[in-house]
Amino acid sequence: MTGENGERVKLTKARYTSLVRSADREVRRGAFEAFMDSYGKVINTLAANMDANARNHVFFARARNYEDTLESALHPNAIPVSVFHNLVDTVNANLPVIHRYAGLKKRVMGVDQLREYDLYAPLFTKGRFSFDYDQAKAILLESLKPLGEQYVSIVERGLDDRWIDVHENKGKRSGAYSSGAYGTDPYVLLNWSDQLRDTFTLAHEMGHSLHSWLASHNQPYVYGDYPIFTAEVASTFNEALLMKHLLDTTEDRDRLLFLLDTYLDQINGTVFRQTMFAEFELEIHRAVERDETLTAEMLDALYLDILKRYWGPEVEFDPERSPRTWCRIPHFYYKFYVYQYSTAYAASTALSRQVLAGAEKERERYLDFMRSGSSRYPVEILESAGVDMTTAGPVQDVFSLFAELLDQTESLISGKDV
Repeated sequence: MTGENGERVKLTKARYTSLVRSADREVRRGAFEAFMDSYGKVINTLAANMDANARNHVFFARARNYEDTLESALHPNAIPVSVFHNLVDTVNANLPVIHRYAGLKKRVMGVDQLREYDLYAPLFTKGRFSFDYDQAKAILLESLKPLGEQYVSIVERGLDDRWIDVHENKGKRSGAYSSGAYGTDPYVLLNWSDQLRDTFTLAHEMGHSLHSWLASHNQPYVYGDYPIFTAEVASTFNEALLMKHLLDTTEDRDRLLFLLDTYLDQINGTVFRQTMFAEFELEIHRAVERDETLTAEMLDALYLDILKRYWGPEVEFDPERSPRTWCRIPHFYYKFYVYQYSTAYAASTALSRQVLAGAEKERERYLDFMRSGSSRYPVEILESAGVDMTTAGPVQDVFSLFAELLDQTESLISGKDV
């Protein structure tokens, strides 16, 4: 396909993410259509795979006498099913604010009709800025000061003692990752490209690494790890502190708009979109539990219905290509995995606000959460830290934050004081 500079580029999964965020609408459209058309060629095979996978989940849930596949997936970590349903119900109750967000995108882009390939494009490219790696390290350390000297000193040690493989290299895996083993220092893989999101990725992965470091230094081997339900809390908590620091220290209007757009996009991608995926996942398992077959036509219709409901009337979806998005999400094969991104973000938002507004007590309570590893079940650990995930409150608070960010963005656009 044709890239931003008129050159021919090979469309890959990794490159698609970049192309669909291009400021050039034709590049976005071309990437979206070519990518989805490629899935269309094997859609029946993928539907059969999805059906077989869901049937496997249903079989083992029934064999082990669970009420359904959702209960069987959440039981190992003692997550009440109410946590999942609270998330889906609360997001659905707040869909008007997402529709408002879509309307903002439509106005800023100046398009007659917002399309799916417009949804992840940046709105305020004039204010785009980034940091090189050394600048990012300094900014990260400054932003993490609310967590105290010991936490910051461990992060600084990790930055200085080569915990991090920073730059892209031949044969290196894509993306970013924090790994390691009990009793060793964590190890972080990055693929630095001097974009702002790289600074947030650094904060994110160091959140995982510090979670591992504190857990392994305070728990025996058997409890020195942690489940995904709490893992993403520590990582997105660091991102929240970094974003707060950048917003507080940015005075340039264009940069501020760029940051606000980045923040809205983060919440959209981590809470709204993942919950949309979670609801789709719930419905396909319910269908198989009713002994229905997951055909390509059925999956397309279900996904398109959810897309339209979540995004609202401002977005016009391609009736043939848009429904195929389900084909490219590998997490649908993991059995109720993606909802945890949303719940973790909600928990980290609540905890970061408590730490920023509080004092020593709130900070120590959060650090105790980091030190706990898997010594207790995740909902219990989070409740001790100060957030009750069995209620709708944490997710509702995220949407209140989202609405506040929309207010700030619209005020800046209109020239009013934020």
